[in-house]
Amino acid sequence: MPFTIKEYSIYNESEILNLYSSVNWSNYTQNPSMLKNAYKHSLKILGAYDADKS
Repeated sequence: MPFTIKEYSIYNESEILNLYSSVNWSNYTQNPSMLKNAYKHSLKILGAYDADKS
């Protein structure tokens, strides 16, 4: 499965929470304000994107 790594530059809380829920990472899903704070203070956030989807 080909994929692309690129910077995740637009904070989309529902998208991130759905991703975390899908892999049972409950710390941020139980505390979305902590997620937003972590995102705000990150130097760089990268995402892996399916090359067949935009």
